[in-house]
Amino acid sequence: MIVVDLLGAQNRDHGERGVARYVFNLAMALEALNPTLVDVYLIHSHLPVPGVLEPLIAGGKVVEASEFARSVPFEGGSFLAGSLFELDETDETVIPLWARGQEWDLVAILYDLIPLLFPEDYLASAADRYRLTSRYSLFRMCDQVLAISEATAQDGIHHLGLDPSKVTTIGAGADPSFALPSLDQFEAAANLIRAEIGVEPGFVLAPTGIDPRKNNQRLLEAYAGLPLSVRQGSPLVLSTRLSPTDRTDLERQAAKLSISEHLVLPGFVKDDVLVALYRTAGLVVFASLYEGFGLPALEAKQCGAPVIVSNTSSLVEVLPDASARFDPYSVADLRSIVYRSLTDHDELERLRHLPTGTFSWTQAASVTADVLATSQSRAVHRVALVAPTLDLNTNAGTEAARLRRLLEGASVTMYASDNSRGACSISEIGFNERIDGAYHQVVFILDDSSGTSSVIEAMRSRSGVADLCSVSLTAAYNAESGLTGEALEYWYPGRYRPSVVAESTILDPERFGIRFLREVADLAEEVWVHREMDANIFKLDTGSGATLVTGDSQLADLLS
Repeated sequence: MIVVDLLGAQNRDHGERGVARYVFNLAMALEALNPTLVDVYLIHSHLPVPGVLEPLIAGGKVVEASEFARSVPFEGGSFLAGSLFELDETDETVIPLWARGQEWDLVAILYDLIPLLFPEDYLASAADRYRLTSRYSLFRMCDQVLAISEATAQDGIHHLGLDPSKVTTIGAGADPSFALPSLDQFEAAANLIRAEIGVEPGFVLAPTGIDPRKNNQRLLEAYAGLPLSVRQGSPLVLSTRLSPTDRTDLERQAAKLSISEHLVLPGFVKDDVLVALYRTAGLVVFASLYEGFGLPALEAKQCGAPVIVSNTSSLVEVLPDASARFDPYSVADLRSIVYRSLTDHDELERLRHLPTGTFSWTQAASVTADVLATSQSRAVHRVALVAPTLDLNTNAGTEAARLRRLLEGASVTMYASDNSRGACSISEIGFNERIDGAYHQVVFILDDSSGTSSVIEAMRSRSGVADLCSVSLTAAYNAESGLTGEALEYWYPGRYRPSVVAESTILDPERFGIRFLREVADLAEEVWVHREMDANIFKLDTGSGATLVTGDSQLADLLS
C-alpha cells in the first residue's frame, strides 16, 4: 500500500507557497503517471481543504487522517510525508505513529535547509531552534529522503548527516499554465498587466519574497545604479506578498535610492496575473542568496522570459549556463548583468532561448514512484502487554506469561508497574511509540492490586484491550491519590450512601458490592473476561458487554 500525506497543501497561512504547490503538483503528477500507484491520500480535518485538491478528492482516494489511523492495514507499505515543516502541527501529525512501525517504509520530501544555513534570520529564539531541530531530526528516521534538487540533497547529506544511499533527487516542475504564449495570449497578458499592475510590457520583474535571503536590498541598489534612461523604459516590479510594514520599508528604501517612481509593488498576485507578468516581462531577475529549487526561474523560462539568476545553490541547476548568472553578494555584478541584458537586444534574445535543466513533474513523479513502489513490506505484528506485575505467583503475571506464549512470532514489549525483570516502565509506552511506531495491539492486564492503578492511568492516554483477571478493581483506586469515595461517586452517582462516598479508601468493597469497572468499560476498545460469572458481573456493574474468553485457541485468534 502507498499512502501520501497532503498536509503541506493544507497550510492555513501559506496555501499558495512553494511547498503547498509542490505537494499538490507532485500528487497530480503521480496520478497522471499511474492512477493505481497511490492507494490513499490523507487530509486533515482541522485544516482547510483548498479547492485545488478537488481533482484528487473526485478520484475517491482522499481519506481523513484520523479516520485512516483507526484502520491502518497490517501489511504496511510506503508512507510519503509531503511536508515535515508544518511547525504549527505536532511531530505525530507530520509523521503519524502508525507510519513509524517497521512494516512501513517512511519517505519524506526535503525542500531546503534555509533556517539551518541562515540561523541569524530564522533561528533567533530558542523555541525556533528547538522546533526546527526537532523536525530536521525526523529526516534521520526516514527510510528514504526525496530532495527537490541536487543542492538540497547534498545539504541534507552534509548538514543533517543523512546516508547518501537513502537520499534521492527528484527535482520539480512548473505548472502547465506557465507556457509560451501565442501572439493573442501575449496581447491578452499585456492588457491584463496594464489593468492589474499599471505597467507596459518590457519591465524588470523580480518574483521574490520578503525574507532577507531574497536579497531585495542589493537588487534595489543595483537597479538604482542603472542610467535613468534605462529605468524609465524598464520599471522594476517586485512581486511578493507584503504586509503594510513591509510595503512601507520598501517604499522608504526606494525613496532613499531615488527610484520611487520606477518601483512597482503589486503585492501578492494570482496565478493568471503571475503568468501574464512572466509573459510580458522584459527581464526576470531572481537575486536570491539561496533556494531549495528556485521554481519562479523555471516558471519564467517556460513562459518565454529572459531570465538571470544568482550563481548559488540549486539555481545553477535550473540555469546551467554561467553567462545567465551573477554573484548575488555583489551589487556591481548584479547591476552589470541587468544593464547588459536590457541594453543589448541580441543578449536579451540569447538569454530568452537559453535552455534550463531537465525538469518536469512527470520526471519528478516517475522517480518518486520508483522509490515508493520498491517498499519492502516487513509486516511484524507489534503488541504491548501492560500489567501491574510479571510475577508468575499473581493472576496478572500468569496471564501476561500466557499471552506472551500465544504471541510467538510477534514483536512483543512487556510493560509493568513494578520492577519486574525484562519489562519496561508503563510510563515509557508513549515514548516507545513515538520512536518505533504505534503498536498494532495494546493489551492492559488488570487485577485487584494496587499496581493496577498504573495500568488504568496508562489506559487514560492510550486505547487498547482490557484483559480482566478480576472483576473488582477497588484496590487500584484506593492506591490513587485523592479520595476513593469521590471517584466512586463520579462513576456511580447516587448509588452508594454518603458515608461510603466520604471514605478516603474503601476498606470493605465486597460488603457494598463496589467493583470500579465503569471507567475501564468506558476506556477500553474491548473487555475480555474468563468466566461466565465475570461476564455477568461486568454487565450488571457497567451496563456494557464483555467478551468471554474460555480457551487459548480463542485467545490466540483475538491476538492475531
